Amino acid sequence: EWDSIMATEIKHCGEVLQCHHCKHVCHKYGNEDQCRSLFPHEIIEESYYDADSKSVVLQCCDATVNYFNPHILVFCRHNHDLKCILSGRAAKAAMFYITDYITKSDLKMHEMLLLLSQAVFFFKKKIQFIVLWGHRPYVGLSPLLGGLATVLLLYVCM
Repeated sequence: EWDSIMATEIKHCGEVLQCHHCKHVCHKYGNEDQCRSLFPHEIIEESYYDADSKSVVLQCCDATVNYFNPHILVFCRHNHDLKCILSGRAAKAAMFYITDYITKSDLKMHEMLLLLSQAVFFFKKKIQFIVLWGHRPYVGLSPLLGGLATVLLLYVCM
C-alpha cells in the first residue's frame, strides 16, 4: 500500500511542481530562440557516464520535467532541479549562483542609496549614536538589514 500511495504522490507533485512551462522570463537576455532554462530536455533512456565530457548524464523520460528526487518532492512539496556537478567550471558557476541567490538584498538600489546618504549625513553632523541591545533604528528593515544599517552608521560616525 505504501508504494502505491508514494507513486500517486510522486505523480501528483511532479505534474504540479516539476513541469516547466515557458514564460516570458525564459526568453530574456538574448534567448529569443530557446528557453534559458534549457527546456525541453533531451530524452535519455538510461543514465550513463560520458567519459568525453567527464559528466554524468541523467535519465530523462519527459522533456518538460526538472530532474528531481522523489522523496524530497513528496515530503517537502516544492520545485527543485537536481544537477550532477563534477567539473570545476560547473561547480564554480553553481557556487556563484547559490551565493548570489541566498544573499539577495531586500533593499532596492534607491533604498540602499538613501541609507548611505543618511550615514554620510550623520557623519557630517557628528551625531553620536547610542545603540541599545535590540534597538532597531530602521523599523521597516529586516532584523539583519536593520542591524547592518546600525553598524554602518556607527562605523561611519566614529
